[in-house]
Amino acid sequence: MDKRTCKEDQDEAVFGTGIEFRESALLIGPKNTTVAKKGQVFNVNLGFSDLINPDASGSSKKYALFIGDTVVVNEEQAATILTATSKKKLRNVGVFLKSEQSTEEKRRQHQKELAVSTNEAAKERLALLKGKKENQKVRKSTVSYKSVNVMPREPEISDLKIYVDRKYETVILPIYGLPVPFHISMIKNISQSVEGDYTYLRINFFHPGSNIGKSDGAFPNPDAVFLKEITYRSTNTKEPGELSAPSSNLNTAFRLIKEVQKKFKTREAEEKEKEDLVKQDTLVISNNKSNPKLKDLYIRPNIVQKRINGTLEAHTNGFR
Repeated sequence: MDKRTCKEDQDEAVFGTGIEFRESALLIGPKNTTVAKKGQVFNVNLGFSDLINPDASGSSKKYALFIGDTVVVNEEQAATILTATSKKKLRNVGVFLKSEQSTEEKRRQHQKELAVSTNEAAKERLALLKGKKENQKVRKSTVSYKSVNVMPREPEISDLKIYVDRKYETVILPIYGLPVPFHISMIKNISQSVEGDYTYLRINFFHPGSNIGKSDGAFPNPDAVFLKEITYRSTNTKEPGELSAPSSNLNTAFRLIKEVQKKFKTREAEEKEKEDLVKQDTLVISNNKSNPKLKDLYIRPNIVQKRINGTLEAHTNGFR
């Protein structure tokens, strides 16, 4: 390969892979100081663009190339290549993209577009015949953290304890050794009980099929996998050297979840009440001295103990 006929397009040629295909915390680059550990899996790849094929002509003269392998880190030996036994012939790993569509493909694509437009026109005609169709309300999908970098770095999370993030209204639960965030809107109710030397904390979640009010709407992705409930158990016995019993984490989590739930539900109720309010224009004051007035008025129920009389005056587009 002639270096003068190509250019490298990548800044990071190696990145870790695991729960997510590309782990942002395991990018191998000049600014990353993270130490690779045994058992971690990395994707090693190399990509080039603007390669020149001297034997081709036209648009196929210039092409791109992207190759890669998946490796796992060992303790002392060299990394194991997981894709060593995979097929490497060009017909097995190569992907060829066509730059132009054939006449038959264009015709099929045009037929699909015509079918979609025809169906939409038919739906509009049926909607006009049946009257105004009510739109189905979809339950608001709330995202706790847009990326893993926004998650808090509290010691409770690294110790795999329950942590309540009051700023983002999120409960971080340890599941299978990993901290998993759940927004407070997904928690239906919680309960706590003490049986013998153990404290139990049970959390029930909203899920498709559960009893949800009509005003809450449907789930945005009802076919996904949902967690219905989860129970944590912790001992009430304090070991020598410990400042508090392990169950104190469940007690604190129970109290904070209740507080965040109450705050969230209060705000949601206020937003629903504001949905029915009509937005009014700015009041235009009328300088006419003969404006209609109602005197000696007071508010019921009384806001303060002492009743205060007032006056209601009509202006150009409202009252004051």
